[in-house]
Amino acid sequence: MSRHPEMSEGISSRLSAVQNDWQKLLELSKQRKAALQAAHKQHKLEENLEELRDWVKTTVKRMKDMELPSTVAEAEAAIQVLI
Repeated sequence: MSRHPEMSEGISSRLSAVQNDWQKLLELSKQRKAALQAAHKQHKLEENLEELRDWVKTTVKRMKDMELPSTVAEAEAAIQVLI
């Protein structure tokens, strides 16, 4: 800029605009990261919930298919099978 002082103002103005745009980009990047993290957390929760639903469905079916125990020992054994 010292070689061309007449361009100094324009260059400074452009540099300031680029710096402002960079700050906006950084802020948008932070917002996007937070949104992606929230979406990932939601997806994992839904995935875990689906696994739990499948387990409950399977366990209920297995319980229905079992004969009713007639003793405490049979009941405890049945519980161990289900776990």
